[in-house]
Amino acid sequence: MEVLSFAHNIGLATLTDKLKTNLEQGLTPIDLHKRIDHFGTNRKEPPERTPYWEFFKKALDDFMLKLLLVCACINIGFEVGFAHDASERSKGKLRNLRTFSIFLNNRLI
Repeated sequence: MEVLSFAHNIGLATLTDKLKTNLEQGLTPIDLHKRIDHFGTNRKEPPERTPYWEFFKKALDDFMLKLLLVCACINIGFEVGFAHDASERSKGKLRNLRTFSIFLNNRLI
């Protein structure tokens, strides 16, 4: 916005003369290299990417989640240990694994 108001006040021809440029042809290669040497390029290095496992590790670093996961593991042990037959054991495992996955999904989302 400042350039536009500045150009309006002094005129476009004066502005192009001060900037040593041409509106039809732009900068010459020599002027371009001089400006790059003086001002640097207009490029910015991309930020370093954070690996996905870092996000995963940070999401799991919660005391309550750790407590719930430990309780779910203990519950699996109780249900499997005190089950009367194989079908009750498998139902207990599935129920607790479902709970386990719900905890993880809620934490990661």
